[in-house]
Amino acid sequence: MKNNHIDCLPNEILTIIDNSYNPILITTGMFNKRNPKILYCNKAFEILFDYNFYELYEQNPLIFKSSKTEKNILKKIQINITKYSKFEISTTNYKKNKVEINLKWKITELNINEKNYYMAIPKDMKETQEEKINVELFKKYTENTVDQIAIVCLNGYFTYVNESYAKKSGYSIKELIGSKTNIVKSGKHDSKFYKSLFLKLEQNKAFDITFLNKNKSGSLYYHKQTIKPIIIDNKIYSYLIISQDITNKLKDQKYLKKLALNDQLTGLYNRNGFESLLPQITLNNYKKNNNYSFVLADIDYFKKINDTYGHYIGDLILKEFSSLIASKIRSTDYAIRWGGEEFLIILNANIENTFKIVNIIRKEIENYNFYSSLKITSSFGISQLTDVDYNNTLLIADKALYKAKREGRNRIIVLNE
Repeated sequence: MKNNHIDCLPNEILTIIDNSYNPILITTGMFNKRNPKILYCNKAFEILFDYNFYELYEQNPLIFKSSKTEKNILKKIQINITKYSKFEISTTNYKKNKVEINLKWKITELNINEKNYYMAIPKDMKETQEEKINVELFKKYTENTVDQIAIVCLNGYFTYVNESYAKKSGYSIKELIGSKTNIVKSGKHDSKFYKSLFLKLEQNKAFDITFLNKNKSGSLYYHKQTIKPIIIDNKIYSYLIISQDITNKLKDQKYLKKLALNDQLTGLYNRNGFESLLPQITLNNYKKNNNYSFVLADIDYFKKINDTYGHYIGDLILKEFSSLIASKIRSTDYAIRWGGEEFLIILNANIENTFKIVNIIRKEIENYNFYSSLKITSSFGISQLTDVDYNNTLLIADKALYKAKREGRNRIIVLNE
């Protein structure tokens, strides 16, 4: 840290100032031929003006004066500071390289141990104007969208809601802003749900989650929310929430059935879906003498992909991988997300034809450009369904998959007993 040139101001305070995101300048509290003099500035101030502290120390703030600066600017500051002890003033200044910058200064008089100092915090007027435009554009968009939008601070209080959000909750905008989010809490979620929510918040990434909320009249509604952290200068300030009411969707039995039987990430059948397919598959296999083969597929080195690129990219690859498989099978075949990066493909074909189909899929995966042209491969284990004991068929297919991975991956192994 720079030497403490301000009498009686603790180094701890200077450390806080020095690490502030706001540019800060501290000067002597006198006006004469030599004063005010610059005593201190933080890193943010150095970056704004392209000077380092030692170039500015004991200089008069007029060092920043441009050709557009008022001639009596110091006199104007002296008059205002005498009247108000804190005030704002707009100026045009020079950086070190003589580039002009329009600033609004917040100037405050400090009294420390009966000595006066001035603290000045400059704000780039261009940034201020852009911020105002962005805020107005944001408000214009959110007030004209059917999406329910809110901003929540880190302490869990609403700082902004649009009309759609307020209308859904039954509360007015005035009632919601400044209230904690638990104003719409239904009490239907357990501690595990909130633990999962907090873990997702700690990842500092956007995510989707569905809440069962309660409006002002006591009615319950399902809110599917996308929660995004608002990050400024690498620091999270609040969370943006974009919501949709999906109550009617959840009341739809077809939607509920799909929700229960399909994997939410890939859209393929999940294990529940597999169980629902089994009676028809085994009946067809037994009575109609249809041939069915079970294929277990595994993305090679998927853990390395997650570790290198992150789980978000990993999820995108799982979606692309699933879509690719689904596009290569027929309406009489089935694709199931078995768990993690493992998939079960049930083909209405004998072993020979199954091998041909799977080899087409394997080559397609090997040559496919996944997210950002990422290349991956997959291993396959095949076993034919020979009786009603599908567990035995799965076990054999799993052994075949293990053999394919053990022998080098990106290959197909067929096993039957």
